[in-house]
Amino acid sequence: MPSPLSRDSAQSAPLSDDGLLTIADIARRLALPESTARYYCKRFAAFMPTVGDGRRRRYRADTLTIIEAIIEAMHTARTASAVEGILARRFPRNAAAQPAPSHGNTADGASATIPTASAAPQPVQPVPVPDGAPVVPPLPMGGVEPGHALYALIEHQTRALDTIAAALSTLAARQSAIDLLADLARTAEGEVGAIRKDVETLRLLLNSSEKIHQQDLDQLRDWLGRVIADRRQRVREQA
Repeated sequence: MPSPLSRDSAQSAPLSDDGLLTIADIARRLALPESTARYYCKRFAAFMPTVGDGRRRRYRADTLTIIEAIIEAMHTARTASAVEGILARRFPRNAAAQPAPSHGNTADGASATIPTASAAPQPVQPVPVPDGAPVVPPLPMGGVEPGHALYALIEHQTRALDTIAAALSTLAARQSAIDLLADLARTAEGEVGAIRKDVETLRLLLNSSEKIHQQDLDQLRDWLGRVIADRRQRVREQA
């Protein structure tokens, strides 16, 4: 974004006898391209104190302060609506314009019509731009203004960076979910391993128990066999 030079260091443009400025005067005083100064004056015309219409339109010295505020606001605001909101908190809309003194006839010989002090000033309608549109105006079809091209490039880069940031945020959220699932999988794997160890221990205990039980059965069978054999021997002896 362009930053205006101080009025002392900028190229001086003397005020006219009536204290009014042209677009060229504003551009020289703020060290701006004339196309950029014209865009500011048209886009935010609702805040510009002007006199006259058409090619006879002139701007009061307060316009310099308003344009400096616009340039400052464009460092933080990304849309024309946001800049207008900042200006609305500092400057009145449709500021009253002082009448310009008559300079006689115009170039074609007709008398210039200048509003009198008693007449109500005509508000200058701003160029309509939908909300959310970039501050930079559309580039002309016949050529590209340097200032407009720079603002369009900055706006395009800003949108690209916002898109990349949103994509990175989405990837970060998905990566967090993946990490959580991985932690749950590792925890479940550990629990499954512990269960497997318990099952193996129970299998060993069962096998050991079966062997001991079989040994007890064999001993009991041997003892019963000896008892039966001894009893039969006694019956034979008695017979």
